[in-house]
Amino acid sequence: DAIERIEVVRGPMSSLHGSDAIGGVINVITKPISDEWHGSVTGEYTYQQDRNAGDSWRTGIFASGPLIKDKLGLKIYAGWDRRNPDNPAINVNPALDGFMLSDNKYVDATATWTPDVQNRIDFNYGYSHRNHQSNGPAGPLDYPMDRHSLGVSHFGDYSFGTSELKVWGDRVHNYQGHGNALGIAQPNTAYNAGVDGKMVFPVEWGVPQTITVGGSYRYQGMYGPFGL
Repeated sequence: DAIERIEVVRGPMSSLHGSDAIGGVINVITKPISDEWHGSVTGEYTYQQDRNAGDSWRTGIFASGPLIKDKLGLKIYAGWDRRNPDNPAINVNPALDGFMLSDNKYVDATATWTPDVQNRIDFNYGYSHRNHQSNGPAGPLDYPMDRHSLGVSHFGDYSFGTSELKVWGDRVHNYQGHGNALGIAQPNTAYNAGVDGKMVFPVEWGVPQTITVGGSYRYQGMYGPFGL
């Protein structure tokens, strides 16, 4: 419900979407904050005919509207997706076959400040918790992960062109971790941060042209039992 449209672009797009966009881009564009408050609630449930198979459900909410008319607005969406594990009795090989638990919760909020017609600033915070089970020597193992993200973006629309500047970061904590010693917890925490900016200038060189100039900086680090 929070998505306005999805753009699929083939081929290199690094000049517009950063250094990772070497093979193409799937750009998910959320709805802008509306002038009046509105929202939605969705939900679905799958009840398995075979009661040894795990049921699943999905629910979500979306709300958007002004806090200060024409100056400050807010949009927020959240959801919970869960698939219960199969009963081992349904599987030929209970240690290897069947679906394990999958549980995902998330919330994302963006506040938009519009000081004037030429400038817009977005403040974003997101949180998600994922828990996927996997079989271990002594039975199912939980693999929970938490992610916190923060971002500030500025969008400018001027007589000479448009600009975008984004500062963002996230922290992902893996409570179980993955390592060569199966069944031994090796928790780790990953940090990502970056700055992305670009200017877009329309020019007339015989025919209308567009010039995009930009750059990006990214930091990535992972901290675990053995340090960075």
